[in-house]
Amino acid sequence: MHGSMGMKFLPFVAMVLASCAGPIESAPAKPAPQGWAGRMQAADEHDRKADEHAAHAAEAKRGAPAWTCGWDPNLDDVATSGGERLAPTTPCWNVTDDQVREAKSAEAREREAAHTDRAVAANLVEAEAAKCGKLPERSRIRSPFSHARLVAKVMPKLQAGGVQGAQVVFEKARDLTPARMKLALDCNRAAFNTLGHSPEFAPYDPTVLETAQYVVDQTPEGNVRVIVTSSDAIDAKIILDRAQALVAAKANTPATATR
Repeated sequence: MHGSMGMKFLPFVAMVLASCAGPIESAPAKPAPQGWAGRMQAADEHDRKADEHAAHAAEAKRGAPAWTCGWDPNLDDVATSGGERLAPTTPCWNVTDDQVREAKSAEAREREAAHTDRAVAANLVEAEAAKCGKLPERSRIRSPFSHARLVAKVMPKLQAGGVQGAQVVFEKARDLTPARMKLALDCNRAAFNTLGHSPEFAPYDPTVLETAQYVVDQTPEGNVRVIVTSSDAIDAKIILDRAQALVAAKANTPATATR
């Protein structure tokens, strides 16, 4: 008897193991959405999925209980305290309850993901407001690098013989100080983050690349200098190209591009 029941049990075990094994190579994770619009769109999608899970849970609760049973070979040889062998035990459970629990758990995960995306979106807007709120309205309209006529010179930023970025030295101008430049660049960067690092955002500005970092200081002559670098070799070259393009723009007509 045991042999026949065991043979019947093997296909069930094989099916369970196959379903748990999953694919050998999992698909690459989808990148997290960036920017206010991307985060809000992702939140809406999570809410849509949560609504679907909630509907499935409600539908399962309305239906009649669905019971399923499965034989457990480990219970065959269990004996009572009196030494009498137990009859083969076949445990049963309500599949509907499992479906409701799984649907509600999935709904909770999607609701939490939607909340996280909306919180990140709000933080992006708040960060931009905090950075840009310290500047006059007219200074928020354009990137500081839109004023190519104020660029005095551009030099490569080298490290170990390779290009790391660019050094941009500005002409002396009224109200142009390292602190004011840093505020303007921080505002510009915050807006860049809010828009999800759009490639159309100030494409002439060497500081608005995802990997770009910048430091603002002053030359011995008193000029404001912005040092823009990147650990990515391709972006470092783009930084230098954009900076040198400002010099070319100054030689022709002042840059008029805006954000």
